[in-house]
Amino acid sequence: MNITEQSPLPRKRSCPSLHPVLSYFRTIVVTLLRSGADRPAGALERAALLQFVCDTVLFLSMLRAGVGLVTAHLSAFALAAGAAYIFFIRQSFSGSIRRRHLDVDFAGGALLVLFLRGGVLAAFAQQTPMPPWMTVTATALVTACASAGLSSLWYGIWRRTRGSASRRRRATLLLLVVYLITLRLVYIISPNLISEEAYYWNYSQHLALGYLDHPPMVAWLIHAGTLLFGQTAFGVRIGAVAAWIAAAGFAVALARDLLGRIAGAGTLLAVSALPFFFGASCLLMPDAPLTACWAGALFFLERALLRGHAWAWLGAGLCLGAGMLSKYTIALLVLGTALFLVADPGSRRWWRRPQPYLAALAAAILFSPVVYWNATHGWASFVFQTSRRLTADPQFSLHVLLGEALILLTPAGLAGAMAICYSTVAGIPSLFRLKS
Repeated sequence: MNITEQSPLPRKRSCPSLHPVLSYFRTIVVTLLRSGADRPAGALERAALLQFVCDTVLFLSMLRAGVGLVTAHLSAFALAAGAAYIFFIRQSFSGSIRRRHLDVDFAGGALLVLFLRGGVLAAFAQQTPMPPWMTVTATALVTACASAGLSSLWYGIWRRTRGSASRRRRATLLLLVVYLITLRLVYIISPNLISEEAYYWNYSQHLALGYLDHPPMVAWLIHAGTLLFGQTAFGVRIGAVAAWIAAAGFAVALARDLLGRIAGAGTLLAVSALPFFFGASCLLMPDAPLTACWAGALFFLERALLRGHAWAWLGAGLCLGAGMLSKYTIALLVLGTALFLVADPGSRRWWRRPQPYLAALAAAILFSPVVYWNATHGWASFVFQTSRRLTADPQFSLHVLLGEALILLTPAGLAGAMAICYSTVAGIPSLFRLKS
């Protein structure tokens, strides 16, 4: 697993002569343009073929002319997709779908395909021995098939849910979630391991109950993934995808309990698309299992504190213990829970009941291997994460914090978080009201 960054398509490698290929493609394009498109299905097939032809020719021609890989990749896709849309898609679908809606939907679908295309290109270039011209051709073929498949699914959703906006939203949401899961699987295969992942992979080659700077969960997940799928990027990162699936399930269930089905659907889309969750599900760092455990603990705490289910305390304790095996920062959730039990009059009764203490015992039992490792290694990990970090000069920058939040949450996510904070401070209950 090479973690060094290399150009996936070296420009200096020679390509075969393109003259016979160009002549053949020109014949195909002329035939396509004269054939017309009588029906949407035929239009999609012709559009996919035209996109493949144009994409391959333009991509190879630009690389041969010395154009940079990124510029060639983006330009070839934009021109090929635009040609397919203008010659076939728009003229075939505009009679049944408004032109404005068709243009917007095409632009959105093209953007989704472009994200997928980048991962496919990296996967072919880095994980296969194919020469550059074959890598470009394979990427163009997958791109054309993805464009046709996405357009076909979109048209099927539009046709079968006509007159039912709610059904269309549900079907579109499902399509987007499936796409985002596919995108994750492509991207965990594609790039080489980053330095932090290689560092944690080295942990997995020397399994222990603890390590200097982190608990052992990340090493255990990598070890399990590589046992199942080999010493590959996929084997290293598949644990991150599994952790994301668990986090998404808990987050959606929590949102449905608090605010209903619509909020649950919106939460599913948010945890699928927001950059923080996408990154945590593609790179196996301690934050991946931490996010899953934190979401699980919040779900069970909501069941215990707001709905009075005593059994949920055990689930919260198990999630807390697993979270402590992932990253020590989940201990902040213990402090937050204790403050809630003190501040909320209806929850103070739990101080007199055994369930919270049994939950704490369950968490302590799960975390005990790390305590044992630290006790036999001079408390190295605890010292590293407490006194050594606290002795460093504290630094805080508000604009850096807001900038990082903007990147991780996107503008829409940051605006929503600020709206929730404002509504809570201002005493506006509608955004935070429990489902009736």
